[in-house]
Amino acid sequence: MYFVTVVNQKPYRSRCWGYYADESRAEQAVRENWTDMYEHGYYDLAVIEEILEGVCALPEKARWFSVEMKDGDVYLVTELATPPDQFEHTCSFAIG
Repeated sequence: MYFVTVVNQKPYRSRCWGYYADESRAEQAVRENWTDMYEHGYYDLAVIEEILEGVCALPEKARWFSVEMKDGDVYLVTELATPPDQFEHTCSFAIG
């Protein structure tokens, strides 16, 4: 499954917004801000974690996105090449 979590860096807050069986649907949700997951600019990052079934399973991979609110409800969503520095050694945002 592909879990979508949004993150506010300052103050640190995160919320798992949902999950999808298909990675492309998870990415579409992130890029299109489905159901206002960024809560009108409150969250400035998103991460998609691929997590297989199991108890406290670790993510197989993670994709990070920077989110910048533009005019109105328009967001600039950019995939990051690496996790933000403060999250470089952190995983399992979706499950905890």
